[in-house]
Amino acid sequence: MNKENGIVKTTIVGASNMYEMAVFFNALGMVTRTAPELLPETADALYGIPKPLQQLIVATPGSDSCVRIVETPYAAKPFQPLMVGPYGLDVYSTDIQTSINLARQTGAYATELVKYDIHGEVLQSEAPQFESRYVGPDALSVYVSDIAVCGHRFPTILDGEPRRLHSEVNMLVWVVEDQDAAKAFWTEEAGLQVVVDRYEGEEGMIDLMAHPYETPLRVVNVTDAAKTRRMEFMCYTDAKVGRRPDWPLQGGLHAAGIHVADLDAAMKQLPSAEFRDVVEMKIDGRIVRGVAGKAPGDTMFELWEMV
Repeated sequence: MNKENGIVKTTIVGASNMYEMAVFFNALGMVTRTAPELLPETADALYGIPKPLQQLIVATPGSDSCVRIVETPYAAKPFQPLMVGPYGLDVYSTDIQTSINLARQTGAYATELVKYDIHGEVLQSEAPQFESRYVGPDALSVYVSDIAVCGHRFPTILDGEPRRLHSEVNMLVWVVEDQDAAKAFWTEEAGLQVVVDRYEGEEGMIDLMAHPYETPLRVVNVTDAAKTRRMEFMCYTDAKVGRRPDWPLQGGLHAAGIHVADLDAAMKQLPSAEFRDVVEMKIDGRIVRGVAGKAPGDTMFELWEMV
């Protein structure tokens, strides 16, 4: 992967009820459209589910990225803190109290506005962060930041259209056990850049992430060259952690969908990843090739050859 490709364009989210999940994302300003059904062999290779799977696309108008909702017969377990695995998605808001109210109208749980301090920011000086966590269908967490006072703001569609309420999804978040292994893979092999490597304020994390007690939390963010798509890896340096279910795809789990120019070459550049079988899909009248992979740190991703 290089500067011209290897960008996270799609966020894949499992859902036991994809229509409820779509409504949840609609409250974040996304519009729903149809997507082709996955054939059993494709669904098995990508998600470990050997049966036809329905899909929906939700996307922020004007954005070049989207969320692809994939149905699964496996519903999520209730949210628990201090768990390794896919943890949530991030968006910005220009009016976070309105965002909270809209989320609650869909039946989602939303925390009150949480303020916490961040330290060691690579790109900007120390600043407070104001954020709320929504828990939607299948215990999917979405973290919504107040863009007006965001301590580590990155480019989104709101830069050109500041009157909108929400940005597109701008970051995927995992909790990992081996932070250094995850960081090394996504920088040295995948070619992304580290823009954040810091420790979060412990007191604010109790409210935001439902921690039962204060505990150090190391955070690493990696991004493409334009700094438009980020992935965050969080690691508890002291706390005892559990583990969320892995594939087969379950409700609320997510993966990063990465567009590449040459699938075979991209796979060779990622020797530390574990890959499933390559699949072919017909999208918008053309055949595209893709593969599901797992990176060190147990972060799930898909490569799609888009030419």
